[in-house]
Amino acid sequence: MFQHLCLALIPSILWSVTVTLEKFYLLDYFTSYELRFSDALVMIIPLMIFLNYNTKYRKKIINIPKKKILFLLLRVLFAFIAGCVFLYLLKSNKTFFTVSIVQPMFIVFSILFSYIFFNETINFKQFIGIAFVLIGIFMISFNKTTLKK
Repeated sequence: MFQHLCLALIPSILWSVTVTLEKFYLLDYFTSYELRFSDALVMIIPLMIFLNYNTKYRKKIINIPKKKILFLLLRVLFAFIAGCVFLYLLKSNKTFFTVSIVQPMFIVFSILFSYIFFNETINFKQFIGIAFVLIGIFMISFNKTTLKK
């Protein structure tokens, strides 16, 4: 159980890093819907269609600064690794346990990374929310057997 909990933190951390990279380094160049094309390999075909019909976006991709390329590639790599670990956990458990850990921890880590590395503020209500999320995750992880079908 503890091993699964630690393994479930990997996609949470990696996805929160991708969101943090997106917020602080990529959204000043791309719009949020343009970044959705780099979410998964499945988006290659829609990206090609979008590039074909949107010349403004095509020019933006051609003229992308090197630093933005680095952050974009890191974002894609982290999202891919997180997705692989997440799918492995879903397949190995056959429960909703994985989703109940990864989703809330993704949000918590995103808030914490923004606070630690980019001086975002966390108010009292957010601290209380984080505490409740962590308590809920530990309660779910200790009652994992009740989630099996």
